[in-house]
Amino acid sequence: MKLWKKFKVSAALDAGREMDGANAAEPIGQFAANARELERRLRAPCAAAELPANLHANIMRAVRVNVQPESGEVLTLLWNRALAVAVVLLLGIGMTFIIFNQTTNSSQPALGLAVVTTTLQQSQTLPQTAPNAVLAPLSDELELVNQDIEKAVGLLLASLP
Repeated sequence: MKLWKKFKVSAALDAGREMDGANAAEPIGQFAANARELERRLRAPCAAAELPANLHANIMRAVRVNVQPESGEVLTLLWNRALAVAVVLLLGIGMTFIIFNQTTNSSQPALGLAVVTTTLQQSQTLPQTAPNAVLAPLSDELELVNQDIEKAVGLLLASLP
C-alpha cells in the first residue's frame, strides 16, 4: 500500500500539484518533502569546479609516455612471432617427412592395390545400398502414419449414426 501512495505522490509532484493532506510527520509526507528537495537540488545550477591550469599539459604528457612502446617490448614481440612461425614450419616439414617415409617404405606394395580395389568396389555398391538405408526409416514412418489415418477413419465411421 505504501508503494501505491508513493506512486500517487510522485505522479502528483510530476504534474505540478501539491499533495492534499500530506502531513510532514507521516512517512508519505516525508517522501513528498524529500522528492521536492531532490528536485530543487537537481534543478539548481551547480558551481563550476576549478580545474588546474596545467591539467591539459599533464594529460598529454601522460598519453605520450604511454603510447610509445619501449624498443625492448617491440623486439620481444617480433622474436615471439618469428619463433612461432619457425615452430609451425618445422612441425609441418617434420610431419611431411614422416608421412612420406611411411608411404614409400611400405614393404607390401600389393596392399596399396588392395585398398584401391576395395575402395572402387565400395564406390559401386554405395549408390545401390544408400537409398535403401536412407529411405527405410522413412518408409516405416510413412506406414505408421497410414495405419494411424486408417484407425482415425475407422473411429470416425464408427461414431457416425
